[in-house]
Amino acid sequence: MAAQERASLAGETRAASEETREASQLACTHLQATLESVNRKLAERTRLMQYREDQWRQEIVDYQVDLDSPCPKLSAILVIIFPTVGH
Repeated sequence: MAAQERASLAGETRAASEETREASQLACTHLQATLESVNRKLAERTRLMQYREDQWRQEIVDYQVDLDSPCPKLSAILVIIFPTVGH
């Protein structure tokens, strides 16, 4: 009887181990998919931030005033009103 009980327990243990392994694989697959999604979103946001930073830098360049010009205030006004004229 004891041998039969041990065999039964061993079978239950194997079944539980298999269930645990399958659940672990499923959790790993889900975690990997989640990480890939997060990485894609992070890459998109990084590109967007870089694009915005590039735009911001371009605006700074566009609105810089030539202080060596004969009339810097007029140059500043022209740059604000007509960004391409003041340069």
